[in-house]
Amino acid sequence: MARIVYESDANIKKFISNGWTFVGSKHTSGGLDAAVFKRTSPTYKGKSDYCFTFRGTRGGKDIVASDAVEVVAGLHVNQVPDSIEWIRSIIKKYTNDIGKVYFTGHSLGGYLAAWAQTEVVDGGITVPNSSFTRTFNAPGITLVALKPSFAVIIQAKNAFELLGRYDNYISNYAISRNVLNSRFGTYSLQTVDPVFAWGNSLGKVVKCIVLNDKYYNNPFNYHFIVRFEEILNTSNFPD
Repeated sequence: MARIVYESDANIKKFISNGWTFVGSKHTSGGLDAAVFKRTSPTYKGKSDYCFTFRGTRGGKDIVASDAVEVVAGLHVNQVPDSIEWIRSIIKKYTNDIGKVYFTGHSLGGYLAAWAQTEVVDGGITVPNSSFTRTFNAPGITLVALKPSFAVIIQAKNAFELLGRYDNYISNYAISRNVLNSRFGTYSLQTVDPVFAWGNSLGKVVKCIVLNDKYYNNPFNYHFIVRFEEILNTSNFPD
């Protein structure tokens, strides 16, 4: 689901998988690209589960306008507030039909998904029933925000994260590899994506073992969502 939002709107609207069908999409001048899908809920009788999926960085000015401003500086001036407002509008519109709510995304999209889930847990977003989030190589939240009003919020979420408040609601999947410690002659599973390494990861980190080490000379190659597709149907992809 996190992959389809990288496609064109035409392909997104035609997307059907495991019962999920297109509901709507959102594109803003601030760079937000997102879509929402629904399926018949297996848990809540007579209702539908809804999945909000967010696209990662598009490159170029998006790296500056979104990654640097929203994530690194923690200012939340474009995509974060736009995504929260959109989520609230969808929930309000379909509230009588909503069973479980899911959020997902890769990279910056994963950051937006995780942030939305923390807002549910912290009371900033109200969902009719339950919710859960799965992210892929999402950066963590910054430890210090440049804007005082956001600094208070980010400090609170960092404190909640250390207490494990979000662990049952967010699974952050991270590409990892077995790294040899030459001093002790043992291997340890280490995350190797430099984007994922930023900040304080929200929720529970789930390490996925990469199968092909040909990308090791350029760690950023571990970041792409295609790395997850390569291991999706193997025993190395954890549930």
